[in-house]
Amino acid sequence: AAGPTGAAATPAGAALGPYTGGAACKRCHEEAYAFWQTTKHARAWQALAKDNQQRDPACAMCHITANLLALPDIQCEACHGPGQAHSANPDAKGLIARDSSEGQCVVCHHPPQAKEWEYTSFRAATIGKGHGDLPAPQSHSRRP
Repeated sequence: AAGPTGAAATPAGAALGPYTGGAACKRCHEEAYAFWQTTKHARAWQALAKDNQQRDPACAMCHITANLLALPDIQCEACHGPGQAHSANPDAKGLIARDSSEGQCVVCHHPPQAKEWEYTSFRAATIGKGHGDLPAPQSHSRRP
């Protein structure tokens, strides 16, 4: 599959630093990932490219995750933070943010780019079942 630069998508094991990409998150968080796919965040790069703005660094930085072209769209880690440590040790506390703050959102959602954006109402569009309720943490232990 082609990535945002038109090149082949990043191969497995490519250097992403502390990030894993949404596909890694999907392995344990299928319901949240499926909901994410219905949001505008999942199509952020496509929205930018349709207006031919993908070459503008000021635009691109908000339409990819962690300023990595290998992570197009606003993937899980854009809101929850780098997932490598969490993925390696899912039962450990504090390795991933369970919720994001308005301050995190306004890095990209601010005028003039986001003229009508308002945190409370727009946040509701990014959370679905598996998001926002913040249920008690689930054990990721594997049973035989």
